Amino acid sequence: MRYVVTGGSGFIGLAVSKLLKSLGHEVIIASRRVHDTDGYEWVEFDNNRTETISNITSLEPDGVFHLAWSSIPSSAQQSPGMDFRTNLAGTAELFSALSRADIRTVFTSSGGTVYGQAKIVPTPEDHPLAPISMYGVGKVSAEVCARSLQAVSNFDVRIARISNPFGSTNLNGKAQGVASIFARRILLGDEITLMGDGAVVRDYLHVDDVASALFAIMEANIISSIDNVFNVGSGVGLSINDIVDTISHEAGVRPNINRRPSRNYDVKVSVLDITKAYETFAWRPKYIGADGLSYLVKEIKKELSLLKSI
Repeated sequence: MRYVVTGGSGFIGLAVSKLLKSLGHEVIIASRRVHDTDGYEWVEFDNNRTETISNITSLEPDGVFHLAWSSIPSSAQQSPGMDFRTNLAGTAELFSALSRADIRTVFTSSGGTVYGQAKIVPTPEDHPLAPISMYGVGKVSAEVCARSLQAVSNFDVRIARISNPFGSTNLNGKAQGVASIFARRILLGDEITLMGDGAVVRDYLHVDDVASALFAIMEANIISSIDNVFNVGSGVGLSINDIVDTISHEAGVRPNINRRPSRNYDVKVSVLDITKAYETFAWRPKYIGADGLSYLVKEIKKELSLLKSI
């Protein structure tokens, strides 16, 4: 099968690309700039430039994993207009083109922001969407775009609401997610910034588990217009304090913490109910809770050791 991964040179994108390649599939990375794609085919794609969409559709792929999204919660909060003009508008244009070309698509939404302050924890997919951050608003809006195209064209799009990913940085030093950033900084003896009292609870998932879930969602035999949304998480909540304590214990290093005020757009508790993914295509994460963090510390220790030997 031939798959295109937008944002394929990013943190999650590389994990998806590597998994697809290991399974014998043809992989084309679509991103704004040529990166070290490790032998993968590359095409230019920019959410902010509609003329690059044809670079994807002309390949006639069997499926597209749409991961490209240039903002994070803090940057989207600071400049929501810019976020909507680039990520949301570009995603809507891409969805429209993929719909016309009848190309199956998996879109990575956000499990940590679209539900807002959830009334049910762990939170199932049918929980009302009530984002309190501009990042969450953008992701919900992209989901609405996908559903509107489904209603008029039978667009086969599957939505993955992903929790907080973590994993090694592949030697490039560009960690993503609080767990990855904290683990690397603690091991290096660098300062970490902790917002508020550290009681915020999140669902953390290793990036390899994210990749396996996204592939399972792409391959699943589902009625897309009815049953196309899946939570992708560990199903276990950990506070920021838990993260720091576990990583510090595993690393054998006392953390250097810089405490700053909490942010009013941060959801207090976000844990995803992943029952539906298991019942639909038997997916479950390999790394859960503190065990995942222990594995993360080992990964980054190995990474740092390799860096020292270069």
